Amino acid sequence: MKGYCVLLMGIGMAGPSVTSSSQLLAPIQNGWVLDLLKRWDTQLSLGPKFQSATGVKILQVLLGKEGVVQIIPEVQEASQCLTFFEVEREGLKQSFRTLYLDLVETEQPLEFWDMLLNMKMSDSELWVVDFLMQRDMFLQRECVSDMNFLLGCIDLYGTKRGLLVCGYQLPFQEDDRTTTTRWSTTWTLPGSISHPHMDGYGDQAVIVHTFSVKLWLVWPPTLKNFKAMTRHQFKVTSVEMTLHLIDQLEGIEVLVLEGEKEVGFYHRPNMIHACLSFTESRHFGFYCHSVSQFEQSAVVLDMAVKWLKELDSRTTCHTEVEEEGDRMLGTIEKWKLVANKAKEKKEGSKGKGQGKGKGKGRVEKGRSVDIEDRILNKSSEWEAVMVGVKNYIATTFSK
Repeated sequence: MKGYCVLLMGIGMAGPSVTSSSQLLAPIQNGWVLDLLKRWDTQLSLGPKFQSATGVKILQVLLGKEGVVQIIPEVQEASQCLTFFEVEREGLKQSFRTLYLDLVETEQPLEFWDMLLNMKMSDSELWVVDFLMQRDMFLQRECVSDMNFLLGCIDLYGTKRGLLVCGYQLPFQEDDRTTTTRWSTTWTLPGSISHPHMDGYGDQAVIVHTFSVKLWLVWPPTLKNFKAMTRHQFKVTSVEMTLHLIDQLEGIEVLVLEGEKEVGFYHRPNMIHACLSFTESRHFGFYCHSVSQFEQSAVVLDMAVKWLKELDSRTTCHTEVEEEGDRMLGTIEKWKLVANKAKEKKEGSKGKGQGKGKGKGRVEKGRSVDIEDRILNKSSEWEAVMVGVKNYIATTFSK
């Protein structure tokens, strides 16, 4: 007889099909999620009650979700979204010591979020002590069930005595056809949940997981998925929204990372993802813009620019529309920088006899227009749309 996912004592359990209709949720499709439900319940038994219940709901929906692909780092070809690489470093592994030094020595603004409400905290520098106190409470297994906020440190930039002393190596050769952002760490506590979201517009992330039991839910940036995400773009995140998106988005993949083994991976530009931290969790990374990945990013930017152009600023907060436009313009500027660097290098090398023959990159092969010129042309096209949107907003909402 087929097992079913039922709600019992707050934990997903396998039970017979004779359970009452009020308890019955869905047939079990992914039995391996049962262990995750039990572990979540164990880890969060002393944690915030609201967050514990939220995680249970997400895991129970995942338990009954059809078509879930479980990703294993050693099996490269299984994922549409992730490409794994071997992590290399010259020094010691990232640790609490290096994280603490990053916290106290960074010259960049700190960014803390309330992981219960999924909201950025104001005056983030004031929350360092509270974050470390909450971490200590979890380590000491103190009851925090009445905790009304749960802090997470997002974009903690690496410093010379912190992350950078570890000597982590880039998984590729950086050259004039590539730019990268500064390395930063995401440091979250048990029970932290990030709801489905996309990082930027056409940005590829490079991630190194260093410590935790953490669940990643990921989806490819298809047109259907992009449209589903934009319908929730300016709304307050909630567990109901997350459950709806898990049901609606296509191509779901699940990655479970645990322990202290370092795992490195790229994710596709605008991969949709959500995370559940069963324990304290740490990963660092950066964004990369490379000529070889432009075509993937261009698909996303085309969708994003079209969406922004068609937004009705009269029914959507115009300041939020402007902010999204500025984010897109920031990405476009990065692509222009990459293209101009690559073009200067190519033109400089022609005088040395290196401009002839076949190009090495797969993207350039067979194109009548150099990829650098294509990037610049597309950037101008996107910028023209952005300027039109901003001018419309300025005219419509001018006093």
